Amino acid sequence: TVRHVGLPESVQMIADSLGFYPREIRFYREVAPHSPVRTPVVHAAMMAEDSTDFVVVMEDLSDRTTPDQRVGATWEQALASIDAMAALHAKWHEHPELEQMVNTFPPMLNPGYLHGLPPIFEAGWVNAQVHGADYLTPELVMFGDRYGEHLEFMLTTANTPVTLVHGDWRLDNLFFDGDDVMVIDFQISGLASGVYDLAYFVSQSIAPEVRAGREKELIDRYVAKLAANGVVRDRDEVEHQFKVAVAQCFIYGVSSFPSYDDLPERSQELVKLLLGRSAQAIVDFDALSAFPELDR
Repeated sequence: TVRHVGLPESVQMIADSLGFYPREIRFYREVAPHSPVRTPVVHAAMMAEDSTDFVVVMEDLSDRTTPDQRVGATWEQALASIDAMAALHAKWHEHPELEQMVNTFPPMLNPGYLHGLPPIFEAGWVNAQVHGADYLTPELVMFGDRYGEHLEFMLTTANTPVTLVHGDWRLDNLFFDGDDVMVIDFQISGLASGVYDLAYFVSQSIAPEVRAGREKELIDRYVAKLAANGVVRDRDEVEHQFKVAVAQCFIYGVSSFPSYDDLPERSQELVKLLLGRSAQAIVDFDALSAFPELDR
């Protein structure tokens, strides 16, 4: 994995300002050797002292199954993924060493996210409403119009109890060998409630028809696996955080739309698919009911 080449300058600036690359380097150097989650063998993880240019050289994973993000996870892959993330979250749950990691892995509630995410959402929101109108209910449009106003509530809800979260737990970053899961790409890992990873994965990487009628099983599975790894969490609190995080993750469905008109047709289809998947999850989980200040 080499520093992304050809990224738009604005995207590169975001990555640099939010420290995406130092996070990945530090994870593979210091965290991965002690992680209960399977990660590739890394032969080299280096970063230039005078810039954010970096390189990670890892083992070849071509012998593993790489699911198609467009198709989504099978039920078995979903459960295996939840088991793996629960093990990671339990390992670092309120761990005393997290205080020493905060300079690299920021908490969910931080000025960079609080002030930086609303412009990212707004940049895609106009096009998302034009090209993804079929997926947006009036309630979702109202929520999107005020996304920035709700961000502090969402970040605060996702901020505790603190653990190390992957931040980008989706199919494109998962490699399977049966029910064994290997995870890559820790560039936006940070400190937050592990429920954020769960909500992100469920809303982005599982097709609605696969989870239909079984949504509560996914939350139950996560809570049970945390407990099996020594961390007991209140089921109602987890569900509340899950709903808020599903709504927060709406930004992923929206943020790819600024350049929609310039994308190839295949990419446009993927962008709309992910918007639709995220929007449907908000509706199916009644996520907006968790917002006490939302005028519903």
